[in-house]
Amino acid sequence: MVMHSYSQRQLNPYRGVVRVIRHGGAEAVTQDGWHWDLYVSNQALLDDMGEVANAHRHRVLVSDIRFGRWSPDHGLKRGPIYPSDDFRRMEQEGAALFNYLIEAHAAPIFPFIDIYELWLLDTHLRPLALLASATEAAEMDLDLPLTWLVGDAARANFKTAAVADAAEVLAGQVRQFAWAKSATQTPTKPAAIWVRRELDGSATVMAAIQVAIEQLPTRLPAAAMPRYFLAETGHGEYFAQLVRDYLDWQAPCLLMLPSLPHEERQRLEYLARQQAEAVEKHHRLYPETVDAAQIQAARVEAMLCRTQPERIEEYGFASTFYIELEDEGVG
Repeated sequence: MVMHSYSQRQLNPYRGVVRVIRHGGAEAVTQDGWHWDLYVSNQALLDDMGEVANAHRHRVLVSDIRFGRWSPDHGLKRGPIYPSDDFRRMEQEGAALFNYLIEAHAAPIFPFIDIYELWLLDTHLRPLALLASATEAAEMDLDLPLTWLVGDAARANFKTAAVADAAEVLAGQVRQFAWAKSATQTPTKPAAIWVRRELDGSATVMAAIQVAIEQLPTRLPAAAMPRYFLAETGHGEYFAQLVRDYLDWQAPCLLMLPSLPHEERQRLEYLARQQAEAVEKHHRLYPETVDAAQIQAARVEAMLCRTQPERIEEYGFASTFYIELEDEGVG
């Protein structure tokens, strides 16, 4: 029985990690390490398509059927069951995957295999922001939008003392530094490259978009690749500070990355402590912990916030009847 377990980053912007377990046409996926969604698909349809499917397998879509949703505390809640021979075969793969999931879900590390990366380039053709990743070379899409997104969560929660609307300012700065300029200073389309990350952190250029590949080096050193998917240097101190503040705010998500230096992980844990709910959501996907007390304190705070009753303000001489109606509305 062949099971494939791996992690993949959620990108544009980076907002965490998904863990995946695959077996044939069955797949289990989690974004928090606790709740798993299981799907089954009829992969036999691809086999029936023969050479056409083999040539375009990454673009041929086979509909998924929800096998169920599972968590250790609530068990398995099954999806719909269909009376067909195809579904019975799919059901067997889903059942085998589920049995494996029960044993393997708590493994501390699922290897990251999304080694193909789409990077937005700056005006000097250097990596500026990571837009997408893929687990296979055949999945490199040359038609993706070449715009870095700051994300709704950042718009709602990312603040700095230096500037108002920090998220929008950061997004605008990235657009400015990514935008190629023509000889007449008229904005043109931004450029990007697909690369394959090597074991030493360097990157081999695989394809170029809106720029001639001859203008690019064949290989980029590890030092040229932004460590947290957004360039921190090379565009002035104002931009650098804004990016540093943004990355500090992303600490609860950055802790899901593997191979962080000990001191850096400890620093990020300290910063993440200030975002208790985010730590509670993501902590099961942290491959290791340096200061367990920081993580535990954040989890306790998140639990207390969830159990604390909602406060109802009493204004002046509001009647008891009015307050009771408010209580019912909240519940």
